[in-house]
Amino acid sequence: MERGVDILFEPGTHDYVAYDILWGAQNHPQVPVYYQPNGGHSQTPHVAAAKDEQNRDAFLWNHFFGGDSLLSPPASSHKVDKGKLSVSVSFNEGPQPTSGRIWWMYDRAPAGSAPFLHIPIPEDQWADMERDPKTGSWTATIPLKEGASRIDFFSNHGHMANGYQQYHSSPYTRVELSAEAYSKTQRKPAAAPSTNAQAQQPSEKQLTQILKRFPEADTDKDGKLNAEEIQKFLKSRQRNRRPAAAAQPTQAGDAKLTETLAGMNARFKNVEVELLEWPGELHEKLGKMTKLALVTRPVEKIEGKLPLLINLHGGGQRWWNNSFQQQLVIAAQMGMKRGFDLAELAGKGLIVLDPNTAERWNADSLDTMLDYVLENFPGIDKDRVYVMGYSAGGGATWRWINQSTDRFAAAAPCGFSGGSDKDDMKKLTKLPIWAMAGGDDGKNPAGIRKMVERLKAAGNVNVKHAEIEGADHRAGNAAVFSSVELVEWMLRFSKGK
Repeated sequence: MERGVDILFEPGTHDYVAYDILWGAQNHPQVPVYYQPNGGHSQTPHVAAAKDEQNRDAFLWNHFFGGDSLLSPPASSHKVDKGKLSVSVSFNEGPQPTSGRIWWMYDRAPAGSAPFLHIPIPEDQWADMERDPKTGSWTATIPLKEGASRIDFFSNHGHMANGYQQYHSSPYTRVELSAEAYSKTQRKPAAAPSTNAQAQQPSEKQLTQILKRFPEADTDKDGKLNAEEIQKFLKSRQRNRRPAAAAQPTQAGDAKLTETLAGMNARFKNVEVELLEWPGELHEKLGKMTKLALVTRPVEKIEGKLPLLINLHGGGQRWWNNSFQQQLVIAAQMGMKRGFDLAELAGKGLIVLDPNTAERWNADSLDTMLDYVLENFPGIDKDRVYVMGYSAGGGATWRWINQSTDRFAAAAPCGFSGGSDKDDMKKLTKLPIWAMAGGDDGKNPAGIRKMVERLKAAGNVNVKHAEIEGADHRAGNAAVFSSVELVEWMLRFSKGK
């Protein structure tokens, strides 16, 4: 622009080739820009995105032939007060727009990360703006979501230039929210330390979910749950809980995590998910594994020892930068599944352990974790321990079974490259292995096929693989963790047989 070059930058808000839109707005607000809501390569625009946008034609006509001027970059200001965000957008130079529409998102993930690109702006988080006849500014008021730590917003404004409909955006803005953002009347008093039972009291939304999934909880059949019915329901869900010898559920202090866990359990009918905190002395030996893990047990009381399925999650550095609670929320929003989802779907009598790491999984740390679990959880059948993982978790599963083959009764490394030609397949000849990958997941399906061929050539008669037709990496994850057949197959095997 300083060199006399005409520019109109048009990134989608979810475009992997132009994801640094916040940085751009903060450092170059003078650049004319149009953000297509939810737009980007292979993305579906927001339902409220402009259908009549003709920016390219308007820009080219103005560039080559002049005529009507295009909109100039506007100035944007905002104010947080009493639980509301007030936004004002002003076009101080040139023509004035004839329309304004604003979009917003809460707690958006780090720029460029998978959830940043794939979690869209919700369909209901937009509004038409009003024009102040005195100042000419476009204004909107957004009620803030309680508990949100930040909000991103931008607005699009329309203008007819030389017969073409042009749209221009206000700078993409992020507002950090604090306790001061809410008035005293809106703040809730700090909760006193509570027991786990108290901390997991369902919200109104969760009660509605419970009533829908568990109509038998409504014992008086009046269409709603009273306090006594809620307590009976919670008690019935906890009847199979046993105190873990040294790994205790984390105490109060993270209300969001407690709420997220309660929401998960409200969705499940067959299993109960428990939050575990590894003891400090053990955690020091677990490398970069986080102190929190999830253990999923059947709701119904089952006599005898139960098999254990360990699931290793995937992800990279941007994923690890999120808190444990944020990971659970983002995974749910993106449809990413884990071991507890498979346990609920399978409805089998088994325990599922979902540990968590903040870097690449380490087989030595996993061995230390498993030693502790088998020593301190007497209800686990040591001859029926299984491991699975997807993506980076699939690669970790492969490395772990290569290092500690004799610890497992069966394994399912999925959604990864299939290891290396240098892997010693002979040590895996007696371990049942089922590998899966999406058919359209890059190099992974071919890598899985080669891995299976090497295993069979080494003498493994209990190896199989599946390719999910038409599934990319994300769809492959959903398919793997929806495979009840996979669980049934693994449970057929025992080290003692």
